[in-house]
Amino acid sequence: MRKNGTPEKVSKEKTAVHQRVEMHIPFLAGRPPRESNINHDDCTNLQIAFYTSRTLDEFLEVT
Repeated sequence: MRKNGTPEKVSKEKTAVHQRVEMHIPFLAGRPPRESNINHDDCTNLQIAFYTSRTLDEFLEVT
């Protein structure tokens, strides 16, 4: 296998034949559309909740 992830086959003529592999990465499809803009107050409230919560479950309950 080559460094870039493309598998390589050696044919009877001893030359490398490269096959193209389709790799689908779903998270690179892009961001979902936002319903509204995130303002500075929302970011501040999330930071406060993040730093004052003891556990992840508590943070999720608060937000």
